[in-house]
Order: sequence, then structure tokens, then C-alpha cells
Amino acid sequence: DKLDVRFVVHMEPPYSLEAYYQEAGRAGRDGKYAQAILITSEKDAKMQDRIVDRRFPLPSEVQAVFDSICSRGKVAIGSRPRRPVPVDLAATAKDTGLSAAAVERIINLLAERGEWSAKPGAVGSGMIRLQQPAHSIRRFSRGLTNEDRYRFVIALLRTVEAGAYRDWMPVELGTMASRLSLSQSQLLSELAFLEERQIVSWRTVSGDLQLRFRRERTMRPYVDHAALWRNRRRALEQLEDMRRYMRDRECRGLLLLKYFGDSAAAPCGHCDLCHRRL
Repeated sequence: DKLDVRFVVHMEPPYSLEAYYQEAGRAGRDGKYAQAILITSEKDAKMQDRIVDRRFPLPSEVQAVFDSICSRGKVAIGSRPRRPVPVDLAATAKDTGLSAAAVERIINLLAERGEWSAKPGAVGSGMIRLQQPAHSIRRFSRGLTNEDRYRFVIALLRTVEAGAYRDWMPVELGTMASRLSLSQSQLLSELAFLEERQIVSWRTVSGDLQLRFRRERTMRPYVDHAALWRNRRRALEQLEDMRRYMRDRECRGLLLLKYFGDSAAAPCGHCDLCHRRL
């Protein structure tokens, strides 16, 4: 809000002439000489196009991310998980052919539309589900020849919440390892042994996202694709207006005034293009 700003330098073009006009207009509010300088290259256009793609994903991309998350999370159509569904951004990106950043943007878009709420996954946490009833697991444990492993299975049944027989339950690795008198690496090794034998299912959640579904899963997520297309088209039009301002050889001040509706405007006489004509 200072009046005596002498320079405003853009290291890359803004996404619209409205933004550029507002930002460049902070120079010389005291009426004295000031300069607005814009630095750009061909790379900027490619970067801006990528960001628009990320902000306004295609319907097929939204569907692909939604399907991947539901498939990996074993969320059936018509069901609503009672526990958070962990998301591995790298795995979802591999499934869909998108970048991890694009996947996260789509996840946030669906959160804005009320499909789910998203929060970071806690480091050192996991999700566990018991695949067999308690009596079957106890029978399995009695057939183990390793006494330590037998004690581990029995202790695990006492530690895990009863809800794990029906659904995925979140657990903290450190807390579980402490209760079972094991190191975290030993705990993971034992869980892997039980998972191979279809006694438990286990997922680590480390640094990515956990999604809590806010409604039952449908075949397609609730997204207004028509609005997405309109917003995408508007963003591309604004980018093209900005690029025309940089590309055209007409007075820059005149271009700005015409853009904002002043059809009777005259050349400014002091922009770089006007100076070249002097």
C-alpha cells in the first residue's frame, strides 16, 4: 500500500490481465515516474497450461482417481466405510498416469464437493483388519510350532479392537509394538507373516492421506463437470488475453484500456512499444 513504489517486476506472467493490472498498478501511486516490468519466456506458457490442467481436471481423470482410490481401499458401490481409507499418492498416480500433484488436486476437488474429507496420514500409523473370526485365529495359533509367534497372535487378538473383525481399524505402530513388547520392525515382520496366511490384512500409512467418506460410494463421484468445463474455458481465455498483451505490437496501455472497455483510449506514449516508435 506504499505510494512511492518505483518498480514492480513480474518474474513470470500472471494468469489474467485483471491480476496483472492490479499488481502492476501498485507502482507510482504518488504520480511520479515508475516502471512495471514483465519478464517471460516460452517455458512460462507450458507451465501455465499444466497448472490449468491440474486446477480443472478432465472428467475422465476425476473418474480414474476416484476408481483407483475405491479399488485400492476396497470400497464397494453402495457402501460407506466407517473408518478412514488410506491413500498412497504415488500408487494412485501410477494407476491413473497422472502426477501425484494432480491426484491430490482431484482428491481435494472431491472433498470440496462433499464426497469425502481428507487429512494427512500420520507417520507410523497403519490400518488393520482381521480376516477370520476369533475362534479360527485361535485354532490357527495352536498349530504354530514357534512359541513366540503363538504368544504374538494371542496378544494381538487382545490388543486389536473388536471392530477390526468387520472393518479396517487405525492403529499406531509404536503403541501396538509397545503393548506387544516388540520393536516396530519385528511387529511388521509378524504382521506380514499373518497376512501371507490370510489371517489379517495390513496397510501402513506413512505421510500420504486418509479419506473419510461422507456418503455411500456411487458409480460416479458427485462433480459438476459442466461447471468445471466452464471454469477451465474461462481460465484459458484469460491466459490467452494475457499472452495477447505480451505478444501484440500495439501500445500496452491502449491494450489494457481497450480490454477494460475504454474504446476511445489513445496510445499512452510511455510504454516500451511507444518508445520504440519515437
